[in-house]
Amino acid sequence: MPFTTHSRNFFALLLVLGAYLLMLTYFATTKSDDDFTHLFAETGFFESFSLILWLIAALMVPIRARPLRRDHAVFSLLFLFCALREADWHKKFTGGGIFKLKYYLQSVAPLSEKLLAALVALLFFGVLGYSLYLFYRQVRSARRWTESDHIILMGIIMFLITKVLDRCASILNKSFDIQVSPHTKRYLTAYEEGGEMLTPLFFIIALFWPGFREKEQPT
Repeated sequence: MPFTTHSRNFFALLLVLGAYLLMLTYFATTKSDDDFTHLFAETGFFESFSLILWLIAALMVPIRARPLRRDHAVFSLLFLFCALREADWHKKFTGGGIFKLKYYLQSVAPLSEKLLAALVALLFFGVLGYSLYLFYRQVRSARRWTESDHIILMGIIMFLITKVLDRCASILNKSFDIQVSPHTKRYLTAYEEGGEMLTPLFFIIALFWPGFREKEQPT
C-alpha cells in the first residue's frame, strides 16, 4: 500500500526525532564540562527554550483548536502550569518544591504557606488528570486514532520518561545503593533536559499537524 502524504509526514517526524536523540548523545559524549553545563544546566539553553515552548503551546491552543470549547482552556491552562514549573515557580515563593512530600513533612515553612502550596499543587494535578481524561475520551470516542493523537501520546510518554530520568540516579542510590558514574549522569541529564524541551514541541506539532482542524469540527 503506498504511503499517504500524512504517513510520509509522520515518518519524517520519526526520522527527525531519531536525529534529535543522536544529537543529544553526541553532546553528552563530546562536549566539555563548561559547554555541557551551558546547554543542560537548570538555566541552560534546553531548560530556557522549554519554557518558551510551553508558553507557545498555551497560546496556540485557542488559536488552532476550532471551534473553541471549554475543554480546550484546560489544556491551555495545563501548558501554562508547565511553563511556570519550568520557570521554577513551584519553589520560588516557598521554602521548597510544592510537589515534593518532604516539603510538607520536613520543612520549617509556616502551616499557612504549606496549605496554600498544597492547594496550588492539587490544582495542578487536578488539571493534569482532567486533561488526560479528556484525551482518553477523545480517542475512545473516535473511530480511529489520528496522527495528531499519536503525536500527543508521544508528548505524554516523553513527559513520563523525563520524570523517570530525573529521579533515576537518586532512586538507584537510595533504594539500591548503586552509584551512577558522572559519565552516565551526563547522558541521563542530556536525555532528560532534551526530552523536557521535546515534550511541549510534540503538543505544538500536534496542533499544527495536517487534519487537526478537521478533527476538531463538531459532528
